[in-house]
Amino acid sequence: YTAQLTGIPVGIAVDGSGAAFVAGIGAQSNFFARLAPNGSAGFYSTLPQAIWPTGVAVDPGGAAVMYGTEIIGGNESGVLQHFDSTGAATISTAIPWGVTFQMDAAGNTYIVGYAFDGYASELHPVRNSLATCGSAWLSVVAPDGSVLQTTYIPGAANGSLVLIATGPNSTVSVLSSAADTTFAPTQAGPFSSDGTILLRLSPNANAQTFPLACLGNA
Repeated sequence: YTAQLTGIPVGIAVDGSGAAFVAGIGAQSNFFARLAPNGSAGFYSTLPQAIWPTGVAVDPGGAAVMYGTEIIGGNESGVLQHFDSTGAATISTAIPWGVTFQMDAAGNTYIVGYAFDGYASELHPVRNSLATCGSAWLSVVAPDGSVLQTTYIPGAANGSLVLIATGPNSTVSVLSSAADTTFAPTQAGPFSSDGTILLRLSPNANAQTFPLACLGNA
């Protein structure tokens, strides 16, 4: 099928049934929409004026989340919104500004962002972190909007490209370019090294509650 939407799309994801979820920027208002597997209308929801979407993700069961930027009084912060089957936003979670995100089969959302330069003033709660301090972080948000765990990503240098992909049993792979030269990987890779590292992470059920990770600004 070919279907038309009003606005400029910024993200698309497809669930297990073949339904497409699209987030975008409209002339009058930004939107989050669902198209049924045959291209017919599911829903078309307008977003609050302060929210600018950057992407969308779904799990195999059709639970959908949209990540974007919320601008209030000239201040920007990240926001993660969960939507129900009617297109209504059921949960909205404030999260530091991130650059990429994914969902796993359990409906958990993984968001990666940076903690340097203009974003150094943002708070990054860390539970039993992999790295004491760092330039990039990974947050895991549960389907109910609670933050399960946040950790700094070891080896990621300032401005490095960080990509993530989810796998079985809520594992997540993190790819970081321009790696910190002081970082020592646990094993040598099968290919020639050019400053890129691949980490495979698993959930930490015994995550500690928010210890002081490092001094950000005194």
